[in-house]
Amino acid sequence: NIKKKSNDPTLKDNIKSIERKLLDSEAIIDSLLKYARIKAPAFEKERIYEILNDCVETTEKRFRKRKDIISRYYSSLKNVLAEVDQLQIKQIFTNLLCNSYQSLKGKKGTISVEGSLIKGQTIEVKIKDNGSGIPSQFLNKVFDPFFTRKSGGTGLGLAVCKQLIELHRGEIQIDSQQGKGATVTVKLPIKSKK
Repeated sequence: NIKKKSNDPTLKDNIKSIERKLLDSEAIIDSLLKYARIKAPAFEKERIYEILNDCVETTEKRFRKRKDIISRYYSSLKNVLAEVDQLQIKQIFTNLLCNSYQSLKGKKGTISVEGSLIKGQTIEVKIKDNGSGIPSQFLNKVFDPFFTRKSGGTGLGLAVCKQLIELHRGEIQIDSQQGKGATVTVKLPIKSKK
């Protein structure tokens, strides 16, 4: 209403600032609601290769203006079926891939996605990047809700990923060195119950 009714040019920058803050608030509220509404997975037999490939392609399109190189090394998962909640697994991998892209911070970077089946029972996916990395003093906090080092971030992305992975009886681990990138390892059992 102020924007429509005001003819005062001195208010223009203030109105833009208010609009930006409203969009930031909306993103935070949306993330909070997603975090609060996490529900038990709806397990179905799914092809992990196809889920992973879809996430990689979606993320590549999102960052298509960049010249980063993403390499795929998960063809060994082509015929692997796992009991997972497809939407939740897509949310996990898409979030992790976006984090990798965002860590590259303008330089031409590389991301590799590796997948394998361990002992016929566990799917392991590693997402590696040569981005900015995480300082060692923050590694033990990255899964804490609301912890973030990104401007405009909510600090809920990795917290949600961890919770969803644990609901699948899986594990997530991050290894990183500042300035040398990060490796995120996700392990998921192929069966939803022991």
